[in-house]
Amino acid sequence: MQKSQTRKYAIVPIPPGLWKEVTKAVKASGIYTSEDEFIREAIREKLQQLAPKLKKIPEEELEQFVLQYLQQHEKAYAADISNDLEVPYLTVAKTLNKLVEKGLLDSSYY
Repeated sequence: MQKSQTRKYAIVPIPPGLWKEVTKAVKASGIYTSEDEFIREAIREKLQQLAPKLKKIPEEELEQFVLQYLQQHEKAYAADISNDLEVPYLTVAKTLNKLVEKGLLDSSYY
Protein backbone atom coordinates (compact mmCIF):
# COMPACT_ATOMS: atom_id res chain seq x y z
CA MET A 1 0.00 0.00 0.00
CA GLN A 2 1.28 3.45 -0.94
CA LYS A 3 1.46 6.32 1.55
CA SER A 4 -0.21 9.54 0.53
CA GLN A 5 2.26 12.37 0.54
CA THR A 6 1.61 16.02 1.15
CA ARG A 7 2.93 18.11 -1.70
CA LYS A 8 5.64 20.53 -0.73
CA TYR A 9 5.26 22.63 -3.85
CA ALA A 10 2.45 23.62 -6.15
CA ILE A 11 2.99 23.19 -9.85
CA VAL A 12 1.84 26.17 -11.86
CA PRO A 13 1.97 26.23 -15.66
CA ILE A 14 3.50 29.34 -17.17
CA PRO A 15 2.89 30.08 -20.85
CA PRO A 16 6.07 29.80 -22.98
CA GLY A 17 5.94 33.46 -24.05
CA LEU A 18 5.78 34.65 -20.46
CA TRP A 19 8.57 32.25 -19.48
CA LYS A 20 10.78 33.76 -22.21
CA GLU A 21 10.13 37.24 -20.80
CA VAL A 22 11.05 36.04 -17.32
CA THR A 23 14.25 34.45 -18.64
CA LYS A 24 15.21 37.69 -20.40
CA ALA A 25 14.55 39.71 -17.24
CA VAL A 26 16.65 37.31 -15.14
CA LYS A 27 19.59 37.48 -17.56
CA ALA A 28 19.35 41.24 -18.04
CA SER A 29 19.13 42.04 -14.33
CA GLY A 30 22.09 40.00 -13.17
CA ILE A 31 20.39 39.97 -9.75
CA TYR A 32 18.63 36.61 -9.88
CA THR A 33 20.25 33.20 -10.12
CA SER A 34 17.21 31.57 -11.75
CA GLU A 35 13.75 32.13 -13.09
CA ASP A 36 12.37 30.41 -9.99
CA GLU A 37 14.00 32.97 -7.71
CA PHE A 38 12.60 35.81 -9.82
CA ILE A 39 9.05 34.40 -9.74
CA ARG A 40 9.11 33.72 -5.99
CA GLU A 41 10.26 37.28 -5.31
CA ALA A 42 7.60 38.71 -7.64
CA ILE A 43 4.90 36.74 -5.81
CA ARG A 44 6.18 37.88 -2.40
CA GLU A 45 6.15 41.52 -3.56
CA LYS A 46 2.58 41.21 -4.84
CA LEU A 47 1.44 39.62 -1.57
CA GLN A 48 3.04 42.46 0.40
CA GLN A 49 1.20 44.99 -1.76
CA LEU A 50 -2.11 43.26 -1.11
CA ALA A 51 -1.62 42.66 2.62
CA PRO A 52 -2.65 46.15 3.77
CA LYS A 53 -5.82 45.93 1.68
CA LEU A 54 -7.00 42.73 3.34
CA LYS A 55 -9.05 43.42 6.43
CA LYS A 56 -9.05 41.40 9.62
CA ILE A 57 -12.62 41.31 10.90
CA PRO A 58 -13.77 39.51 14.07
CA GLU A 59 -15.35 36.14 13.27
CA GLU A 60 -18.89 36.97 14.39
CA GLU A 61 -18.85 40.28 12.53
CA LEU A 62 -17.55 38.61 9.37
CA GLU A 63 -20.34 36.04 9.56
CA GLN A 64 -22.88 38.89 9.58
CA PHE A 65 -21.14 40.65 6.67
CA VAL A 66 -21.14 37.44 4.65
CA LEU A 67 -24.82 36.77 5.36
CA GLN A 68 -25.70 40.36 4.38
CA TYR A 69 -23.63 40.03 1.23
CA LEU A 70 -25.44 36.84 0.26
CA GLN A 71 -28.83 38.48 0.92
CA GLN A 72 -27.90 41.25 -1.52
CA HIS A 73 -26.65 38.83 -4.18
CA GLU A 74 -28.61 35.81 -5.36
CA LYS A 75 -25.45 33.72 -5.63
CA ALA A 76 -21.79 34.46 -5.12
CA TYR A 77 -18.47 32.69 -5.24
CA ALA A 78 -16.20 32.83 -2.21
CA ALA A 79 -13.71 34.73 -4.39
CA ASP A 80 -16.33 37.42 -5.12
CA ILE A 81 -17.13 37.81 -1.44
CA SER A 82 -13.43 37.94 -0.61
CA ASN A 83 -12.76 40.58 -3.22
CA ASP A 84 -15.77 42.77 -2.41
CA LEU A 85 -15.32 42.60 1.38
CA GLU A 86 -11.51 42.81 1.07
CA VAL A 87 -11.08 39.76 3.30
CA PRO A 88 -8.66 36.89 2.55
CA TYR A 89 -10.22 34.14 0.43
CA LEU A 90 -9.47 31.33 2.88
CA THR A 91 -11.07 33.31 5.71
CA VAL A 92 -14.24 33.71 3.65
CA ALA A 93 -14.25 30.03 2.70
CA LYS A 94 -13.94 29.00 6.37
CA THR A 95 -16.69 31.43 7.32
CA LEU A 96 -19.02 30.01 4.67
CA ASN A 97 -18.37 26.48 5.94
CA LYS A 98 -19.08 27.57 9.54
CA LEU A 99 -22.35 29.19 8.47
CA VAL A 100 -23.40 25.97 6.73
CA GLU A 101 -22.44 23.92 9.82
CA LYS A 102 -24.49 26.26 12.04
CA GLY A 103 -27.47 25.86 9.73
CA LEU A 104 -27.51 29.58 8.90
CA LEU A 105 -26.67 29.06 5.25
CA ASP A 106 -27.44 26.52 2.58
CA SER A 107 -24.40 25.65 0.49
CA SER A 108 -26.43 26.31 -2.67
CA TYR A 109 -26.07 30.06 -2.02
CA TYR A 110 -22.42 30.05 -2.98
